[in-house]
Amino acid sequence: MTTTPPPRASGKIRVNANWSMVLPGPFNQKIEDGTLVLWDDNLTIWIKSYGNTDGLSKQARVDREVANADPSVTEMIPVVAHGLGRCSYRLNEKGPAGVSREALYTYTHSDAGQLNVAFYSFDEKQIPRARVIYASIEAETP
Repeated sequence: MTTTPPPRASGKIRVNANWSMVLPGPFNQKIEDGTLVLWDDNLTIWIKSYGNTDGLSKQARVDREVANADPSVTEMIPVVAHGLGRCSYRLNEKGPAGVSREALYTYTHSDAGQLNVAFYSFDEKQIPRARVIYASIEAETP
């Protein structure tokens, strides 16, 4: 029995009408529970976008991400610059079967909404790669 491989994405991709990012190589892709999921052998990325339904400023939304973060996060980086509000932090979590995995949670805010991107890997050396992808996120004009 043969199975059809999942679609692949690489380079600059349009996540949706409001957001884009650059992938540094080919990633498999699927939609799971309304969330875009990208993965390769070393990194899994979950992407979800929301509108700015609360009407808060980018700074207020970044401040909210900081306030709501788990106390055990590390490397918290909140910033508002170049028209976007950004907040990222790391968290070591228990993954499938209780195995420890590295996570980088990121939140990017524009006037129109926000893009939440979670990066997961069992290899800590993938976190810099995840940060490069996160830094490539741009707000797009629909």
